[in-house]
Amino acid sequence: WWGAARGFVNVLRSANAVISSDTRFALTQLRDESASVLTALRQTRMDEATIRCAVLWAQGAAVVHLSVKFASRLDAPVTVLNVDNEQVTINGTHVLFSGIGRQKPKRYVVEIELFDEIDPEMSSWAFGSVGTVRFTLRKSNATDWKRLSKASEGLPFKHRVWWEKQEQVLAEEKAAREKAKKDKEERARLEQETKKLAEEREKAKAEAERLRAEGE
Repeated sequence: WWGAARGFVNVLRSANAVISSDTRFALTQLRDESASVLTALRQTRMDEATIRCAVLWAQGAAVVHLSVKFASRLDAPVTVLNVDNEQVTINGTHVLFSGIGRQKPKRYVVEIELFDEIDPEMSSWAFGSVGTVRFTLRKSNATDWKRLSKASEGLPFKHRVWWEKQEQVLAEEKAAREKAKKDKEERARLEQETKKLAEEREKAKAEAERLRAEGE
């Protein structure tokens, strides 16, 4: 069947025929589904393992950012590009993620009891760059977190501050504060000018009425 399919594609190419996007999409789906079936077949009690994912984190005044790597160490090379059967839970105090590696039949997990409470309704997650998943967690209280997790030691996963993201967040917040200050000053200036113009109009009106009264 596969040989016939390849032969058919070669015929289309030799005829300069355009392969539709629907056909490419169907083939991509077939590839992904086949990979997930192969992963399931390879998962036995002997070769299945659980990997505690390493985590980078950064914070702003209102948000905590996480980058979870599908590896047990932050300096480890990326060998798992994506996962299947992902399960995600974000509640007021915890973040939990698990998925089965598509390239390696291992279970990749992260379980974090957070330093402080978050708003799960305003928090989100999405797959990031190759081999990562990212979380944006909205703080319930706009306070600075001393650390990522509630526990200060004995954590089952590697983690450290995401310095690149931290600097970006601080720069964005500083720019936002400066813009808000300038906007406030501009509004105050416009209000003052509007008030001054109104006073001048009132004075002009009063002067006109005085002159008219004198003329009568």
